[in-house]
Amino acid sequence: MLQIAAAWERVHGAAPTEDDVQELYGPYEERLLSILDRFVDPKPHVLDAVAELRAAGVKIGSTTGYNDKMMAIVEPKAAEAGYAPDFSITPDAVGGKGRPFPYMMFRNMEALGVSDVRRVIKVGDTVSDIREGKAAGVISVGVIEGSSEMALSEAEYAALDQAQREEACARVAGVFRAAGSDAVIRTMAELPALARQVA
Repeated sequence: MLQIAAAWERVHGAAPTEDDVQELYGPYEERLLSILDRFVDPKPHVLDAVAELRAAGVKIGSTTGYNDKMMAIVEPKAAEAGYAPDFSITPDAVGGKGRPFPYMMFRNMEALGVSDVRRVIKVGDTVSDIREGKAAGVISVGVIEGSSEMALSEAEYAALDQAQREEACARVAGVFRAAGSDAVIRTMAELPALARQVA
C-alpha cells in the first residue's frame, strides 16, 4: 500500500484521498463484476481436501475480501464446480471491517457452532488471511502454490524450472511466516493431514 501511495504522489503531486479511492473504485468494481464469473474455478486440491475434511466431521466456513454483489456471482458458480462452504460471509456483513479484522472469523464460528478458537484453522493465500486468523486467535495456515502472494498464473508457475519453483515457494513461505503464520503448506492437498495433527 505504501508503494502505491508513493507512486500516486509522484504522479499527482499529493497523497491520495478517500475521494480519489472512491473515484477509482467505481469503474474497477464495474469491470470486475463483468468478468468475475470467468474466474471461479476452485484451486487445485481444494475439492478433494474439503471432501476429506467433511468426511472427518470438519465444518467448512469462508471469509472473503469480495462484497455481497461479487459473491452473488461467485458462490453459485463455485457451487456448480463443487465448492460450497457450510457458511460464508463478506465484509458487508461486519460493517465493512473485513480482513485483517477478526469479525468474519467470529461470525463463522457462531454460525457453525464452534466455541473454541483453538479448534479453528484459518487457511488462506494472502498476508491479510494470515493476519485475520492471528487477530481471531485461531491457527493460521498459508497456502503457497497458486497464492495471491506468489502472483503467478498456473501456466506461469508450470513454466518455471524446479529451482525457480523452489525459490518462489521459499519466498512466499517467508512472507507468510513473517506475517505470523502458524504453518505453511505447499498445496491444499496437505491440509487434511495438518488438520489431524492440530485437532
